[in-house]
Amino acid sequence: MHHYTTHTWRALANDENTRQMWHVVVPQLAYQHEFLMHALMACTALHRAYLNPDQHSELTIKARTHLNHAMPLFRAAVPSVESETCDAIFIFARLLTITAFVLNERLFMVGEYWYMRVRASMCM
Repeated sequence: MHHYTTHTWRALANDENTRQMWHVVVPQLAYQHEFLMHALMACTALHRAYLNPDQHSELTIKARTHLNHAMPLFRAAVPSVESETCDAIFIFARLLTITAFVLNERLFMVGEYWYMRVRASMCM
């Protein structure tokens, strides 16, 4: 969680409005919803893999492991969406989009176009 709160959130925030959300609100929600915490840790592991290419394989495995833990919890939460879970479910979906693109190396190799599209979606 340390790397997320010091570095990764900055890569997700596009403007002043989203900075508060990714830096403060998302971690608070992650502590309340285990599926979101695992998604946050997966995204953070991939961010660390990008920054530390010598650890890419190890950190990618960690990211996949976190996603493997998150998915059943997320699937269990979706059928009973309530006001207490809707924000966490929505943010999880955004993080899943990011991690799916990064983990699919063929998409990653296409270039920066996908990255710009994902970043643009973060403003919504």
